[in-house]
Amino acid sequence: MRKALLAAALATLTTPAMAGELWNVMEGPQGLTAGVWNIERTAGGFTGSATMRGGDGRPVIYTVVGTIDGPAFTAKRQAPSDGQICTYSGTLEPPKADRKGFEVKGSASCRQGSGIWRVLEAKPAR
Repeated sequence: MRKALLAAALATLTTPAMAGELWNVMEGPQGLTAGVWNIERTAGGFTGSATMRGGDGRPVIYTVVGTIDGPAFTAKRQAPSDGQICTYSGTLEPPKADRKGFEVKGSASCRQGSGIWRVLEAKPAR
């Protein structure tokens, strides 16, 4: 019984959702919505889940799907908990010596307004 529980626990450590990348994201007017996207790279793009906190302090959860074409990044919110449908577009910034990972700067366009979109690669989600 203990071996079965241990095996089940270890199996959860290697699920695809945990083998992705963590992206720190700021979006919306003044970048007040912030949190983490847990991303899996796909051929030509990415999919994942977002756990954010809005400017009012409320949690915002959604899935995200996007494309990467050279330096151009685009993404779209899907099934957002706040009902706010958004699309994102941005450009990969040149590397900097004081920054690990990549950075994308761009804009968010939502039903209730537009704002910034900024992505900083945090680390692999292992």
